[in-house]
Amino acid sequence: MHESTIEGSRLPGPVHEPPQSGRTRGPAPETPQLRRPAPSTTSDLTAVAIIGLFVIAAVFTLHFARALFIPVTAALLLGYVLRPVVRLLGKAGLPNLAGTIIVFALFTGSVGAGLYFLSGPAAQWVRSLPEDVQQAERKLRTVLQSVGAVREAVDDMANASSSPGTTQGAEVVTVAREPLSDRIIQGAQSFAVGAAASLMILFFLLAAGDRFLRRTVTLLPSVEQQKRLVRISRGIEHDVSRYLLTTTLVNLGLGIAVGFVLFALGMPNPMLWGAVVALLNYVPYLGAIAGVFLLGLVALVSFESTGRALLVPLSYILLNGIEAHIITPHIHGRRFSLHPLFVFGAVGFFAWLWNIPGALMAVPLLTSISIVCSNINRLRPIAILLSA
Repeated sequence: MHESTIEGSRLPGPVHEPPQSGRTRGPAPETPQLRRPAPSTTSDLTAVAIIGLFVIAAVFTLHFARALFIPVTAALLLGYVLRPVVRLLGKAGLPNLAGTIIVFALFTGSVGAGLYFLSGPAAQWVRSLPEDVQQAERKLRTVLQSVGAVREAVDDMANASSSPGTTQGAEVVTVAREPLSDRIIQGAQSFAVGAAASLMILFFLLAAGDRFLRRTVTLLPSVEQQKRLVRISRGIEHDVSRYLLTTTLVNLGLGIAVGFVLFALGMPNPMLWGAVVALLNYVPYLGAIAGVFLLGLVALVSFESTGRALLVPLSYILLNGIEAHIITPHIHGRRFSLHPLFVFGAVGFFAWLWNIPGALMAVPLLTSISIVCSNINRLRPIAILLSA
């Protein structure tokens, strides 16, 4: 009766049978085991798709809202350079607001004075630019007349790929094109608006000091995490400010040296071209190539002798080579060395993203990203990948 009751009730759990003498127990029946389902890749693909869509949305947001992001990024980079000076004045006893006003006034005054002294030669060059280009084309055509075979091949290719209707259409497009001087003036106006916004943001960043960092630190739960955040923030600020400051000093020295050499060669407006060279040197490789072509064009227009005109770009190539292969590697060492492939990619990407300002800020931004990654353990492989 007890056995039937137990069988009928189907109690959960194993039932221990008493050992039976003289009988050999057979193999116990296999109990079905629950198998874990194979890991599905659906969630992984969904996460990758979400991250990809977020990156694409962020890139296009940065592109279409560049009028907002360019001044903010420029102000952040300038803040890294000027904030240590404000902090140094604070250690000397000045309040943060007073130090900010002094540093901001000195910075804007020096930049404004430089732009004022260079505005006259720059405006004169912009007015004479179309005539200078035509004159340079005539001189180059005269120089290249001896290379007849190359010119005949080029003419044959041009005749084969064009027709009378196409030529007439090209002439109409050329007539309807906006003058170069007007485009330069419009670019200068947009640059002035962006520069004013960037300076305003820079002043508020310097005046805020370390208050934003202190407020962020209070959000972390443990003291160890707070100390780590402060240490990472200080390290990033120190490295980025050091890189930007040394790069600015090196570019300024290169511009002054080029200006004196151009003055010795009799080039008109040597300080203007020295400032242009210093600005172009923020764009590695491509900036040097643009500087060679620009100085060569101006030299062809300025000098009657072709040999004397060639001395200008050759002198610039020599000075730029000394700076790029001797001075800058000696100052920066291997700490701020970046792989040329990523440098080219960053310049091209930021030039597409933000035009000329993006090309100028590409390497400082890439260096800042590398420094940030090197100070965070989880992102350190990215810094190793970016380094040369």
